[in-house]
Amino acid sequence: MKLLLKSTVYLTVAILFTSCASQSSRFVEEVAAGRIENVRTMLEEGADVNARYYQNRTALMYATAEGHTEIVQLLIRDRADVNARENQGGTALHLAATLGRAGAARLLIDAGADVNARFGSGETALMGAAAGGHQELVEILLAAGADVNLATGGNVTALKIASDAKHERIVELLRSAGAR
Repeated sequence: MKLLLKSTVYLTVAILFTSCASQSSRFVEEVAAGRIENVRTMLEEGADVNARYYQNRTALMYATAEGHTEIVQLLIRDRADVNARENQGGTALHLAATLGRAGAARLLIDAGADVNARFGSGETALMGAAAGGHQELVEILLAAGADVNLATGGNVTALKIASDAKHERIVELLRSAGAR
């Protein structure tokens, strides 16, 4: 009897865990697909706004990466963690900057995203924007107080990245902001 009860408890816990995991993955999948009405309904029904998926990425990261600005706004309104980090330390703002998602970047910054957060070997959102040639994102990040002189562990700065990529206008912006 004791063994049966113990097995039943473990099975119940396993079923609940699997159910929660699949509900979280379904929520993140709806976010990534841009199905705002489904996302809204799932949030109303209690979906975890900070649900994580592949490599510990949040729903907010997926919405940002896919350019679903309305969903980014919805998730932030529902208190998504704008500074959550995935397995390599990246944030939603890193994704916005690297992928040129200006609307999402503004929303994230307005909600308190750390503009100087580092990931990997010390890369910042400003470095990602500089590498991608995303002038508008560089301007947004500079206006929000991004440190132009932060360097990676290999002493690489946003200025070096922009210069190596021949993004001359971004080089000018960074220099005028005090980059050395």
